[in-house]
Amino acid sequence: HINYQLVLGLPSGERQKHSVDADPNKSVYLKSATGKATNRRGEDQKNFEEVVQVFKSIGVGADLQSSLFQALSGLLHLGNITLGESPNGETMVTNTAELKLTSKLLCTHEALLQQGLCSRTMKLKGSEMQIPLKPEEARASRDALAKAVYGKLFGWVVGQVNNSMMDPSSKTAD
Repeated sequence: HINYQLVLGLPSGERQKHSVDADPNKSVYLKSATGKATNRRGEDQKNFEEVVQVFKSIGVGADLQSSLFQALSGLLHLGNITLGESPNGETMVTNTAELKLTSKLLCTHEALLQQGLCSRTMKLKGSEMQIPLKPEEARASRDALAKAVYGKLFGWVVGQVNNSMMDPSSKTAD
């Protein structure tokens, strides 16, 4: 599982650069229903090193790898953003430091990320309205965003692997 490999295998310099904590229990997305991260078999560091070697062998350079690991770290931090209810009954981010860090790692605008987590946009007759989400809706939306971005990253990795395996002399149909 790449997220455990990232947390347990990323070298300390990269860990600090991408704000990755070496304790998987610090990431909500790595915790099970028991509230603790799944016990690992001690292979994650070795497996992470293999992932890095495979990326190198298929032509994914260090900068691109670092960007991928930064995005994965951002997704782990996205899951740590807590959403509660403000005194006026609207959803709000209750740990703005985590929002700020997530925004930095995912290269997004902090206010837009907060708006996207706490409300939905409705278009009516050419105008847009922001509709506040209830906290449980906001949490589901946050998790759906993480899943969608993770899916795109996974698709990109699969594409990189597939492209590396293609015979350069073969032509694909247009």
